[in-house]
Formats: sequence, structure tokens, C-alpha cells
Amino acid sequence: MAAGRGWRRRALRLLTAGGGVLLTRFPFWHCFSGLLLCAERADLRRQPDIPVPYLYVDMAAAVLCASFMSFGVKRRWFALGAALQLAVATYAAHVGGHVHYGDWLKVRMYSRTVAVIGGFLILASGAGELYRQKPRSRSLQSTGQVFLGIYLICQVRGQLGTAGWGHLQTAGDSR
Repeated sequence: MAAGRGWRRRALRLLTAGGGVLLTRFPFWHCFSGLLLCAERADLRRQPDIPVPYLYVDMAAAVLCASFMSFGVKRRWFALGAALQLAVATYAAHVGGHVHYGDWLKVRMYSRTVAVIGGFLILASGAGELYRQKPRSRSLQSTGQVFLGIYLICQVRGQLGTAGWGHLQTAGDSR
């Protein structure tokens, strides 16, 4: 019986560490894909989603946060900074007026961004730290879980809408 708990504990530790590694490296991927999108739009002579001067500041902040999170230096603070940076960048892209996607695609993009922000908030709460010196922040963890819940609701709602379950539509829905 004790061997079974040890195996589960090691598996949970491995999953937590793997999730932390993926989440701390996400801003690098975000910058890389953002640069690819800007290069594609430059070829088509279209504006990027975010105004250009802010785009460089946004990418510099993302790389800074990702670097410090990856090295484990003040991981909680830089996870909180990465969540704030991603929220501000998404808001700037939405307000900027250069995002010309359909409403369905915007909901998918923004809900995934909300999920990543939720993951950063959970990381900033101290969840998953092996050598925790400070107690976990329950408010950050619960806020991150709410953000992940919003993403899951959007995903389930999207799956129900594409599966042809029309009887679950609300009165204002016009799908």
C-alpha cells in the first residue's frame, strides 16, 4: 500500500514539474510565434495586431519574465509579471483595432490567453514548488483556477455547438 502512494506521489511531482517547465517557457514560444505572425503580415503589407513600438516592449518583457522564471529566480514574482504582461498585450491587441478575425476565432484566442494567464497565476501562487519557503497564496490560486474554468467552459460550449446540439442554445444565440 505504501509503495502505491510513493509511485503516485512521484508521478504527481513529475507532472507538476513538467507543467512548470512548459509554462515557464511559454513566453518564448509566444514571442517566436508573434514574430512569425508579424513577418507574414509584413509580406502582405498589413498592420500587426499590436502597435509596433509596444510590440517590442511586449516581447522584451515576455523574454525577461520567461528567462527569470526558467532560471528559478523570483519565480512567483515573474510569473505574476508574465500574467500581467500577457493580459496587457491581449488588451492592447483587442483595443488596437487591427485584429480582423471572426468572432468565433477571437473567442478561442482570448479564452486560451485567459487559460495561460490562469496558469501563470497558479504558478505565482506557489503551487508546485518543491522547496517552498513561503506559504501558498490561496487567492492567486483560486483566481487562476477560475480563469482555467472560463477556458474549459468556452471549450465545452464550442464542442457542444459544433456537435450539433442545437437544443442547448440560448435564446440570444444565432448559430
